[in-house]
Order: sequence, then C-alpha cells, then structure tokens
Amino acid sequence: VPFAEIRPSDFFVMSGSPFGHAVLVLDVAKDDQGRVALLLGQSYMPAQSFQVLRPSRESAWFVVSPGDLFVDTPFWKPFPVGSLRRLP
Repeated sequence: VPFAEIRPSDFFVMSGSPFGHAVLVLDVAKDDQGRVALLLGQSYMPAQSFQVLRPSRESAWFVVSPGDLFVDTPFWKPFPVGSLRRLP
C-alpha cells in the first residue's frame, strides 16, 4: 500500500527471527503540509490484550512528515513506510 493512501485498518509488518511484529493503524489525520498523524495499536503473542501505543506522555499520535522513511514506535524497531500492508 502506498503510504500516501494509508487508512485505518492498514498495518505495518516487519518479519523477524524468531518473531516479527505488526502494528495496526487505528486512525489517521492529515494536514495541509503533508504531515500524517497515526494512532497505532499492537498486541503480543498470544494476543490476550491490545494496547494503544504512545510516542510520548503528551500525545498518542505518531507524526510522519513528508520524506520520512520510518515510523518509530516505542517497543519495536522503526517500521519502514514501505512495510505498510492492507488485507483485501
């Protein structure tokens, strides 16, 4: 999925060994300067609870500026914007 077309229910996925990880896009907001704010959530295996991620104590929104190559989350390696996926 091109990052410019991101929408709620899309997800970022990164493979890994022995485990990969994914974060779910819960909501998206865009401004006229091209910045995208993402509300993200995750769970661990087994998926017993779901968490809304926060980049800081002040905000729950992850801001991605034009030209950024990664979405940096607090509990995993930064997700490349090219790792965005969508289920059909």
